[in-house]
Amino acid sequence: MFHMINLSPLLLLLLLLNHDPIQMTNAELGCDYSNGNWVYDPTYPLYNSAQCPFIEHVFNCQRNGRRDRTYLKYRWLPLGRCRLTRFNGTEFLQNFKGKSIMFVGDSLSRDQYQSLLCLLYTSSPGIKYNETRVGDISTVTFSDFGVKVKLDRNVYLVDLVPKKIGRVLILDSVARKSAAWLANDVLVFNTYAWWNRSGASQPWDFVQVGRKKLKDIDRTVAFKTALNTWAKWVNFKIDPAQIKVFFQTVSPTHYK
Repeated sequence: MFHMINLSPLLLLLLLLNHDPIQMTNAELGCDYSNGNWVYDPTYPLYNSAQCPFIEHVFNCQRNGRRDRTYLKYRWLPLGRCRLTRFNGTEFLQNFKGKSIMFVGDSLSRDQYQSLLCLLYTSSPGIKYNETRVGDISTVTFSDFGVKVKLDRNVYLVDLVPKKIGRVLILDSVARKSAAWLANDVLVFNTYAWWNRSGASQPWDFVQVGRKKLKDIDRTVAFKTALNTWAKWVNFKIDPAQIKVFFQTVSPTHYK
């Protein structure tokens, strides 16, 4: 009912959602878009980061002093006869009129969220947009198209609740945020990087499963329990004919 993604950027898969003729042709070929290679393309990148207002300073390699640009000139090429059309932001906005896309997760989702915003913003000079944030959820609405791109900063996917004893990570519940997830047409999830954090960088004090609260737990067990909780929610709550769900696999460590 949901798709596992092990290629980046995720935007290539979102591209498939708004190119039905290409989807049908490739589906007939039995395409696996996760199987391929990064190939050099001198026509890339698709946008100039200096012209995008959405990239946070920590994600802006060029602004932070990286001198080479070769790493920007690669695109994903699926193996065999499978093909991906070049991303067209204007077509994307037209085909997604009135729809909403939400990224949920840690810095990997945040990076993909900002990248999609830049692809759309730079494709239509002068495009009107409105940016809001309520709690952990940011929303950018491209008003001429009614397209909403959202980010839920939810690094564990499961509930993190302040209680009298401290901050409690509840491994068997997604109740706090899941209502907001359902109000979208495309959901893109990820979680991983924060599960091994400890000490001052750990944002919880206790872990809870059922009624049992623990000061700590094997992090692999906690991660698996949380993913099972999330997957059960997807299976019970998501109608795949109405909402597309993707889960991104892990990104390289980037804490330097």
